[in-house]
Amino acid sequence: MYFKSVFSIITIVFTFSAFCQSMKYDAVTGQITNLAEAQHRQIISEIRFDGVDGTSGRIPYEKVKGSPFWRDEFIPAKIYTKTGQMYSAPIRLNLATNDIHFIKNDEEKVLVGLNVTKIVFNTGKDSVVLLGNIPHLFINNKKVDHYMMVLTPGDYQLLKYMNRKVGSADSLFRTQKRYFFTDEIYYFLHFNDRVERIKKLNKDAILEYLPLTSSFTAFVEQNKIDFRKEADVIRFLNYYNSTRNQKAH
Repeated sequence: MYFKSVFSIITIVFTFSAFCQSMKYDAVTGQITNLAEAQHRQIISEIRFDGVDGTSGRIPYEKVKGSPFWRDEFIPAKIYTKTGQMYSAPIRLNLATNDIHFIKNDEEKVLVGLNVTKIVFNTGKDSVVLLGNIPHLFINNKKVDHYMMVLTPGDYQLLKYMNRKVGSADSLFRTQKRYFFTDEIYYFLHFNDRVERIKKLNKDAILEYLPLTSSFTAFVEQNKIDFRKEADVIRFLNYYNSTRNQKAH
């Protein structure tokens, strides 16, 4: 029994040592700089579609016009998990399947089993942040598990849900179907541990959750903020959050 226990301990230590050697760490930050030992699966070459006529099934990606990815190229990113790990590797995000793709041994793989809570893409000029595993996130009474893009940092975060779906239409002479990617987009406001869906971008829907003061009203008028436009909502919330931070200090 003693020798069996010692052998088991040695085996565990050896396995852990081999695991650590295969991982790469940044000496300064301590973050894992590759995904060599991360769980993964092969890429599925087909995508599910639901037709407006009630038909459904799977179709090869090459038969669908457009791209399922947020960006086609692999972009350097940091990946944060529920267990506190941080990975750093070039990845790309499939908006149709909500999958993270990465390269291992010169082959593209799909990342699985990490329970990702945040992705930070380094696009060169700035960073793009996406949140995952957000609790209390529902669309039409259904729990949403897609990554959400953070459009405004700060106390009041505007989140963007992007689900890339396969659409279809008849060809010119109705001899065959055409398939293409189309985006289903929803917006949410994240604040005080709450996540509220913005059913439609407009002034009333946004300001419903914000204590509005005369200074904010003046900013809206002076800058001709159109709350129906995503870019203008971002401008306003960035100003709103920065003003709140100034008052807090």
